[in-house]
Amino acid sequence: GRGASPQLYGLIGELGSLSIAEFRRLAKSPEDAVKKISQKIQILGQESFEKRLEGIRAYQASPFQASYVALVAESFRQARQVAELAEEKRAAGGDALSPDEIAAIVSFNSTLHF
Repeated sequence: GRGASPQLYGLIGELGSLSIAEFRRLAKSPEDAVKKISQKIQILGQESFEKRLEGIRAYQASPFQASYVALVAESFRQARQVAELAEEKRAAGGDALSPDEIAAIVSFNSTLHF
């Protein structure tokens, strides 16, 4: 087969380095932002199944996803709602995810089957 284009490697790199700030720059609403991430993964999927997997793995390893996973882990430890914990972090001035962002991530993550 032909080698993947630099554009595809660029997409994988973008997904892998995604931060909360970059996620917020993607679109005005978290729903639209996750749609854009989804589109990037779909573009990779048009190339090959393997590229799609690479894209999903890159996204799952991103700082953005890591901040979500850390929040979930902390909510389990404290036996509290993820959204409640996020609000508290935001109130303390942290760069925490908003409840809307969390809801968008949860629904998006559920669509990422391998």
